[in-house]
Amino acid sequence: MTMDAIRADSRVKAAIGDDVTDNFWVGGHLNVNANGAGDAQFSIPVHGAKGKGTVFSHLVRNAGTWSMRLLVIRVDGFDAPIVLTNEDHVPIPNAAIGI
Repeated sequence: MTMDAIRADSRVKAAIGDDVTDNFWVGGHLNVNANGAGDAQFSIPVHGAKGKGTVFSHLVRNAGTWSMRLLVIRVDGFDAPIVLTNEDHVPIPNAAIGI
């Protein structure tokens, strides 16, 4: 869900390239309870033909359905992050510290 949204965004394609790929090492956590509720937070290094960066996402699961609450990419060499969604209006994570 996270990477599909990142790969579809025209701003990400312009900054990183059409070939956005995630790296093997993903940081974060995933929690799912027996009742179908849960949450996930990820920090995902990505790269493409034009550059690289880090994706930060926070998803919440209710009644078995995931919803994206935060999706941001910080592209190396760019001061401003690309914010795809920030439903809860939380401070944007810094690439140096993560989520």
